Amino acid sequence: MAAALFLIESYLYDFTERIMSQRYAKAYRSFPIPTPEERLHNVSDVSLIVPAINWDESFTDCIATWLSNNPLEITIVTIESHAAAARALVAADAITSATIDTTIQVLVLDHANKRDQLVLAINAAQAPFQQTDVGIVGGPIASHVPEERQDPAVITPWEVAALRIRQRRGTAMHTFFAADGSTNFTLPGCTMLLRAEILKDAVLQREFTNDNWMGVRQDTGDDSFITSYVLFQHLLHHHGEENPRQWKLGMQLIPEAGVHTGIATNSTKFASQMKRWSRSGLRFRLTCLFYTLGLRLFWKSYPYMVRKMAEGMMTPVLTVLWFTAWFITLRNHPIFACLVALRELGLKGQCR
Repeated sequence: MAAALFLIESYLYDFTERIMSQRYAKAYRSFPIPTPEERLHNVSDVSLIVPAINWDESFTDCIATWLSNNPLEITIVTIESHAAAARALVAADAITSATIDTTIQVLVLDHANKRDQLVLAINAAQAPFQQTDVGIVGGPIASHVPEERQDPAVITPWEVAALRIRQRRGTAMHTFFAADGSTNFTLPGCTMLLRAEILKDAVLQREFTNDNWMGVRQDTGDDSFITSYVLFQHLLHHHGEENPRQWKLGMQLIPEAGVHTGIATNSTKFASQMKRWSRSGLRFRLTCLFYTLGLRLFWKSYPYMVRKMAEGMMTPVLTVLWFTAWFITLRNHPIFACLVALRELGLKGQCR
């Protein structure tokens, strides 16, 4: 009987969470787009920073797309072994013909480390947000599937799985931001918009480039570090100030702010991506919940985010308990167990 009650409680919790998530998602409101007279900044005030190693032919199309928006500058940061290829790329006709007022430069680092590459470009950036208390902005991330792969006979199961994962994340962005002004754990690392004064802060750069996990200096995970720093730095007193400035997060989830990015096309790339996401996510959760902030400060600032983060930490244990309870119920009450399984599959399908 206890196993059956556990299944009922799990179902009721999932059902309630789904209703709550839908309610929050409907409550989301995007930021108003200012008129040309109201704008504090224009696209010509934007510096694009691109750490790049081992790029493919789509990189040229990406640069051309950026240039069509006429930003202030594009800075590509690579390593010495790729420097010649990067310079040849920006000198290609497809790039030079699309360049109007944008400056494109290539910076070279003597070692491969994404965080060091970012800092090198940040310190070279020249660019100066509409709302003065917003320090970091994220937008919707969509998956780019080349036209030749938009065919059921060509697309792989791994691409479909990656599309489903990104689709769920996009829905959750609305929910988290409407609930408490947060995001679902971290802004997408492929593209985020930040104020130069935050990125050029010496304290951020020192901690960013000296972030260690279990004695190992971190290379990736830059998106989660920057997101958490901007959201929580006012609680940590890094600068020794009595009232450090609190920056807010902005989520502009409208089609005009969308960014398309590539997806894994085979099992190796998909497994590697999932491993990086899982590792970075676990490190971020543990750091926020138990080390940098702690539950009390975290809950005070973003209660919905911390609750979902703690829930995610408990998911493996709860999953084992659910299957154990289901098998026990299947043995004692087979019809009820089958109904629960069917309903659970239906609920998960609706959530997706």
